[in-house]
Amino acid sequence: MAAPTFSAEALKGRRVFPLLDVDFGTAGAFRIASESVTVPGDGGGEYAGGLSGFAFSDEVDLFGITETNRSISIAALFPLEVSRLVAQGFDLTTATATISLWVDGTNYEDRRVLISNATLEDPEFGELFEPVRFSLRTNYFDSATLIPPASHTVTTTTWPDHDEAITGRAYPWIFGTPGRTSGVGSRFGSEALRVTGGSGNNYFLVAGHPVEPSSIVYIASKSAIGTLKGPLTPYTARDGNGAEVSLVGPIDPATMTIGDNEEFYVKWTQGGGRPRRHGTEAVTNAGDVLEFLLNYAPDIQIDNGRTAAARDALSGIQFDFVVEEHVEIWRLLREHLLPFVPASLGTSGQGVYPIVWDRALTKSGAVLNVDAERDDWERTSNVSMEFLDRSPYNVFNIRHSKNIYRGRFEGIARLDGTKTTSTAYARASVARYGAFEKTEEAIGIYDDAAAFQIATWWARVYGFPIRSVEYAAPIDFGWLLAGSVILFSDPRLNVSEQLAIVQSIEWSDDRILGVRLVWLEDLPRDDRAV
Repeated sequence: MAAPTFSAEALKGRRVFPLLDVDFGTAGAFRIASESVTVPGDGGGEYAGGLSGFAFSDEVDLFGITETNRSISIAALFPLEVSRLVAQGFDLTTATATISLWVDGTNYEDRRVLISNATLEDPEFGELFEPVRFSLRTNYFDSATLIPPASHTVTTTTWPDHDEAITGRAYPWIFGTPGRTSGVGSRFGSEALRVTGGSGNNYFLVAGHPVEPSSIVYIASKSAIGTLKGPLTPYTARDGNGAEVSLVGPIDPATMTIGDNEEFYVKWTQGGGRPRRHGTEAVTNAGDVLEFLLNYAPDIQIDNGRTAAARDALSGIQFDFVVEEHVEIWRLLREHLLPFVPASLGTSGQGVYPIVWDRALTKSGAVLNVDAERDDWERTSNVSMEFLDRSPYNVFNIRHSKNIYRGRFEGIARLDGTKTTSTAYARASVARYGAFEKTEEAIGIYDDAAAFQIATWWARVYGFPIRSVEYAAPIDFGWLLAGSVILFSDPRLNVSEQLAIVQSIEWSDDRILGVRLVWLEDLPRDDRAV
């Protein structure tokens, strides 16, 4: 597998070449670089000159929730008459290409793959000896995969004897232990669907998938909500399409209020829902949920190594929720997970991965100490200052602990920057700007501690403007990645050893890197005056 990045030692004093591998199918395969080079190593070989217009930006929306596919603009001169090929019926948009960066003197297997096996997007061609212009683009964030899948729906095929009131309902997907508090006194966290019944015994679908083996649930009908049936142990069964689900039953209608068009609710008192990819324990924390959702979609390419590292870093944030309607994975992540965790989604040549922002970041965590004057970083922009939500926020209300039966959130965590008991970040923001409130609903949070953990994170990113600035840097710094943390100084800007994050790295033909740095003001850490 190609190396995901370079080392500082590998780049020092070396040239970096973009390598383009294009497959035109029966018309042939071609290898083109910015100039003729011979690449040693397994899989290497001769690359002809003819590549120009190369421009690539590795970037991430560090404190937001915008997903960005990778895109690279290319102009390549091919050793064939492309117009003739097209006239003969070849569709250029079906050609595939891989673009990578290779350091002179290293082996082919050490190259950094930027985009692999992508189709040519918006190609433009002219006469013989004119370059073909096109873009290569990842499709990591184009997935329309649904959770639950569309087939997880109550129909006469999946459940011939179901209650007509639930026709067309999606199977509930359970993550963690929704509604959890403790014991039988927990909140109703999800609904149960009466998929068989009538005059005989009744079976209820409590999850559209297997659940943690130790799970215990209680159910109740809406018309007799105070009367719980349980404890019940869910077991794995299959619907009419062969999909695995979790049922409870049989339940004698004489022992429970069961009527047509009745609604039923579930208390999860032990165990949990969807098991982890490897093992039987339930997916319970933000890292687990993020890893599961990314891996669930077959058309999403995942950088598994970096995703596993991020999973461990986010393991301390508990998430418990139910998905009751068919929803795209990206929407679920964008609306209900990413806003509540200190992480963004980045991309590598291997795929999508989470970038975790270390809330306890110190100078010891920086991977590099840069002095703009000493290291020949030339500033190409002014320093901009912009609030994440166009306004400072320093008083936070997070509504949590949703009771599915009541249809409302029964808990609220408030971090008030006007109080002495608040965080230093929120208090400093209020002192500077005045009090501004932000209120959100968190469907996956069921305790104050987790909600306050989120609010504490928000106080750091919403309370002060994000500063950003762009530089042109020598190619020697190309080992940096989007998300890398550096110590940065620029005496001309009166910036001294500021902890900054690399938001983007831009490669181009001129052997100069474009680097965009961002940083948050951190008054308690940096001991700066308000």
